Amino acid sequence: ESKAEAETAENTPKAKINTKETYELSYDENSSNFHIAECCCPIPGDDVMGFIDDNGEVVVHALTCPRAQVLKASFGSRILATRWKTVTAKSLAHVRIEGIDRHGILQELIHMISSHMAIDIRKLNIEAHDEVFDCDLWVRVADAEAVNSLCSKVKTINGVQSASRIQI
Repeated sequence: ESKAEAETAENTPKAKINTKETYELSYDENSSNFHIAECCCPIPGDDVMGFIDDNGEVVVHALTCPRAQVLKASFGSRILATRWKTVTAKSLAHVRIEGIDRHGILQELIHMISSHMAIDIRKLNIEAHDEVFDCDLWVRVADAEAVNSLCSKVKTINGVQSASRIQI
Protein backbone atom coordinates (compact mmCIF):
# COMPACT_ATOMS: atom_id res chain seq x y z
CA GLU A 1 0.00 0.00 0.00
CA SER A 2 1.43 3.37 -0.98
CA LYS A 3 1.57 6.40 1.30
CA ALA A 4 -1.16 8.13 -0.76
CA GLU A 5 -3.44 5.07 -0.45
CA ALA A 6 -2.86 4.90 3.30
CA GLU A 7 -3.68 8.61 3.71
CA THR A 8 -6.84 8.22 1.60
CA ALA A 9 -7.95 5.24 3.72
CA GLU A 10 -7.38 7.25 6.91
CA ASN A 11 -9.36 10.22 5.58
CA THR A 12 -12.27 8.14 4.26
CA PRO A 13 -15.21 8.68 6.59
CA LYS A 14 -16.66 5.57 8.21
CA ALA A 15 -20.30 4.71 7.59
CA LYS A 16 -22.49 6.34 10.23
CA ILE A 17 -23.88 3.82 12.69
CA ASN A 18 -27.59 4.16 13.41
CA THR A 19 -27.96 3.98 17.21
CA LYS A 20 -31.74 3.57 16.84
CA GLU A 21 -31.38 0.14 15.20
CA THR A 22 -30.01 -3.11 16.62
CA TYR A 23 -26.43 -3.51 15.39
CA GLU A 24 -25.57 -6.98 14.07
CA LEU A 25 -22.20 -8.24 15.28
CA SER A 26 -20.49 -10.36 12.65
CA TYR A 27 -17.02 -11.70 12.12
CA ASP A 28 -15.09 -14.51 10.55
CA GLU A 29 -11.42 -15.47 10.51
CA ASN A 30 -10.53 -12.42 8.39
CA SER A 31 -12.68 -9.48 9.45
CA SER A 32 -15.20 -8.10 11.91
CA ASN A 33 -17.41 -5.06 12.31
CA PHE A 34 -16.54 -4.60 16.01
CA HIS A 35 -13.81 -4.91 18.65
CA ILE A 36 -14.01 -7.00 21.83
CA ALA A 37 -13.57 -5.06 25.09
CA GLU A 38 -10.50 -6.36 26.91
CA CYS A 39 -12.07 -5.74 30.32
CA CYS A 40 -14.76 -8.43 29.94
CA CYS A 41 -13.94 -10.40 26.73
CA PRO A 42 -17.50 -11.35 25.70
CA ILE A 43 -18.02 -14.20 23.23
CA PRO A 44 -20.95 -15.02 20.92
CA GLY A 45 -23.99 -15.99 22.95
CA ASP A 46 -23.23 -13.55 25.78
CA ASP A 47 -25.63 -10.68 26.43
CA VAL A 48 -23.72 -7.68 25.14
CA MET A 49 -23.98 -4.01 24.23
CA GLY A 50 -22.04 -1.89 21.81
CA PHE A 51 -20.25 1.38 22.48
CA ILE A 52 -19.19 3.71 19.67
CA ASP A 53 -15.65 4.82 20.54
CA ASP A 54 -13.96 8.09 19.56
CA ASN A 55 -12.86 6.54 16.24
CA GLY A 56 -16.45 5.66 15.31
CA GLU A 57 -15.83 1.93 15.86
CA VAL A 58 -18.04 -0.42 17.87
CA VAL A 59 -16.55 -1.90 21.04
CA VAL A 60 -18.55 -4.79 22.52
CA HIS A 61 -18.94 -5.21 26.30
CA ALA A 62 -20.78 -7.87 28.30
CA LEU A 63 -23.88 -6.39 29.94
CA THR A 64 -22.50 -7.52 33.30
CA CYS A 65 -19.22 -5.61 32.79
CA PRO A 66 -18.71 -2.79 35.33
CA ARG A 67 -17.11 -0.65 32.60
CA ALA A 68 -20.26 -1.08 30.47
CA GLN A 69 -22.35 0.34 33.31
CA VAL A 70 -20.09 3.41 33.49
CA LEU A 71 -20.29 3.88 29.71
CA LYS A 72 -24.10 3.64 29.79
CA ALA A 73 -24.31 6.28 32.51
CA SER A 74 -21.78 8.67 30.96
CA PHE A 75 -22.18 8.18 27.19
CA GLY A 76 -25.78 7.05 26.66
CA SER A 77 -25.99 8.46 23.14
CA ARG A 78 -23.05 6.26 22.05
CA ILE A 79 -24.57 2.99 23.30
CA LEU A 80 -25.90 0.42 20.80
CA ALA A 81 -28.30 -2.47 21.19
CA THR A 82 -26.53 -5.44 19.61
CA ARG A 83 -27.29 -8.92 18.33
CA TRP A 84 -24.85 -11.68 17.43
CA LYS A 85 -25.10 -12.59 13.76
CA THR A 86 -24.02 -16.06 12.67
CA VAL A 87 -20.36 -16.28 13.65
CA THR A 88 -17.92 -18.65 11.98
CA ALA A 89 -14.76 -17.77 13.91
CA LYS A 90 -13.99 -19.20 17.35
CA SER A 91 -13.40 -17.14 20.47
CA LEU A 92 -11.05 -17.54 23.40
CA ALA A 93 -12.70 -18.30 26.76
CA HIS A 94 -11.14 -18.60 30.20
CA VAL A 95 -12.39 -21.38 32.51
CA ARG A 96 -11.40 -21.96 36.14
CA ILE A 97 -11.60 -25.54 37.44
CA GLU A 98 -11.06 -26.49 41.08
CA GLY A 99 -11.16 -29.78 42.92
CA ILE A 100 -9.51 -32.48 44.97
CA ASP A 101 -6.12 -33.47 43.56
CA ARG A 102 -5.52 -37.11 42.69
CA HIS A 103 -3.29 -39.11 40.40
CA GLY A 104 -4.46 -38.84 36.76
CA ILE A 105 -6.99 -36.01 37.12
CA LEU A 106 -5.14 -33.71 34.68
CA GLN A 107 -5.05 -36.49 32.09
CA GLU A 108 -8.82 -37.02 32.47
CA LEU A 109 -9.50 -33.29 32.11
CA ILE A 110 -7.42 -32.97 28.96
CA HIS A 111 -8.82 -36.17 27.44
CA MET A 112 -12.43 -35.11 28.03
CA ILE A 113 -11.94 -31.59 26.67
CA SER A 114 -9.72 -32.39 23.68
CA SER A 115 -10.91 -35.84 22.63
CA HIS A 116 -14.54 -36.19 23.72
CA MET A 117 -15.61 -32.57 23.23
CA ALA A 118 -13.16 -31.69 20.39
CA ILE A 119 -12.35 -28.33 21.98
CA ASP A 120 -8.93 -26.78 21.35
CA ILE A 121 -6.98 -26.00 24.50
CA ARG A 122 -4.87 -22.86 23.97
CA LYS A 123 -3.36 -22.51 27.43
CA LEU A 124 -3.40 -24.53 30.65
CA ASN A 125 -2.09 -23.60 34.09
CA ILE A 126 -2.63 -26.10 36.89
CA GLU A 127 -1.31 -26.02 40.43
CA ALA A 128 -1.85 -28.40 43.33
CA HIS A 129 -1.39 -27.60 47.01
CA ASP A 130 -2.63 -29.39 50.14
CA GLU A 131 -4.54 -32.05 48.13
CA VAL A 132 -6.46 -29.35 46.21
CA PHE A 133 -5.89 -28.24 42.61
CA ASP A 134 -6.65 -25.02 40.77
CA CYS A 135 -6.68 -25.01 36.99
CA ASP A 136 -6.92 -22.03 34.65
CA LEU A 137 -7.78 -23.12 31.14
CA TRP A 138 -8.12 -21.07 27.96
CA VAL A 139 -10.06 -22.75 25.16
CA ARG A 140 -11.22 -21.83 21.64
CA VAL A 141 -15.00 -22.17 21.41
CA ALA A 142 -17.81 -21.26 19.04
CA ASP A 143 -20.00 -19.57 21.64
CA ALA A 144 -21.01 -19.24 25.29
CA GLU A 145 -23.10 -22.43 25.11
CA ALA A 146 -19.96 -24.45 24.31
CA VAL A 147 -18.31 -23.06 27.47
CA ASN A 148 -21.40 -23.91 29.55
CA SER A 149 -21.37 -27.45 28.16
CA LEU A 150 -17.65 -27.82 28.88
CA CYS A 151 -18.15 -26.70 32.49
CA SER A 152 -21.06 -29.12 33.00
CA LYS A 153 -19.14 -32.09 31.60
CA VAL A 154 -15.93 -31.32 33.49
CA LYS A 155 -17.91 -31.29 36.76
CA THR A 156 -18.75 -34.97 36.17
CA ILE A 157 -15.07 -35.93 36.56
CA ASN A 158 -14.38 -37.51 39.95
CA GLY A 159 -12.73 -34.89 42.18
CA VAL A 160 -13.77 -31.78 40.25
CA GLN A 161 -15.73 -29.53 42.59
CA SER A 162 -16.28 -26.47 40.40
CA ALA A 163 -15.86 -25.32 36.82
CA SER A 164 -16.91 -21.88 35.63
CA ARG A 165 -16.10 -19.28 33.05
CA ILE A 166 -14.07 -16.27 34.16
CA GLN A 167 -15.22 -13.12 32.38
CA ILE A 168 -13.73 -10.20 34.28
